[in-house]
Amino acid sequence: MTCKGDKMADTKKYYWLKLKRDFFKRHDVAVIESMQNGDKYLLFYMKLLVESIDHEGALRFSDTVPYNDTMLAAITRTDIDIVRSAVKVFQEFGMMDILDDGTLFMKQVETMIGNETEWASKKRLYREKQRQIDTKEGQKRTLSDKSKRLEIELDKEIEKEIEYTPDKPAKSQKHKHGEYKHVLLTSDEYLRLCEEWGEPELLRMIKELDEGIEMKGYKYKNHNLALRRWKSNEKNQRNGYSKPLPVQTRTAFLDMEG
Repeated sequence: MTCKGDKMADTKKYYWLKLKRDFFKRHDVAVIESMQNGDKYLLFYMKLLVESIDHEGALRFSDTVPYNDTMLAAITRTDIDIVRSAVKVFQEFGMMDILDDGTLFMKQVETMIGNETEWASKKRLYREKQRQIDTKEGQKRTLSDKSKRLEIELDKEIEKEIEYTPDKPAKSQKHKHGEYKHVLLTSDEYLRLCEEWGEPELLRMIKELDEGIEMKGYKYKNHNLALRRWKSNEKNQRNGYSKPLPVQTRTAFLDMEG
């Protein structure tokens, strides 16, 4: 996968946010709603979710400038005191992380978004599976009538708006990266990091994380977030802002990302 000339990077994508029917029955949401200005907190939260869906949950004003309270108030048309109080509440309830470089990370976005490339990916995986069968058997296969019908149905699903069931939130297909294939990133995550850091730097960071998982057994639930934190910590160490993180701290990210 490359940053420039990647066909996926030029393809128009449509994103949507899916809420389960019991969203407002969740304990954290119910508690926040019962607070003074709780309804305003939740409206602000929804605006942040929508703003972050095409960046895999990450929110920044630009590659070099993170959002501050004043900016968040302006783009969401929310009172700045509400913004300040709500951000603290979201952090306490594990709904938002603020990374070392100032990036806001909406932790639950990955389980709440869908996009049309989900079904395009299903079609590609299906065709790849058929090609693998052909290679393994050492001969060209002709798709059966059933297979042909399935392929036609997949084509139609890509061209129309797909309805996802509330009980099964859409998840982006993750691809393996690195020599040992330990680093898992969606296409959108890879392209976003590629745009921010450049592909050579991204490949270097993937190599470090991949080797760390292979040799030292690091464990992360979200490799996109892990790469960002490694990058942020590396930058701070070079600038003398912090000491290198011990292995125990890195492995502890598993619990933080849960």
